[in-house]
Amino acid sequence: MSEQFSIYRCNECGCMIEIIKPGKDTPSCCGKAMETLEYKCWFYETAQEAGTVAAPQSMTVEEIPEEHRKTYRRLKELVE
Repeated sequence: MSEQFSIYRCNECGCMIEIIKPGKDTPSCCGKAMETLEYKCWFYETAQEAGTVAAPQSMTVEEIPEEHRKTYRRLKELVE
């Protein structure tokens, strides 16, 4: 069974959530719809091309596409 996960971020306060079982509504925060993060799509596509999640996990910040670096840093802060 293939599950789809989505990460959303609030552009107002920076709150981030992960949707494990998607519904039909778009998550909202601070009175506005949250945006889907493209970083996660890039991460999984890169891992799939390499055949392992170790490929994107072992990349330095400079190796990550510039448009995904801010999200990468933010996610890294959350797990540290």
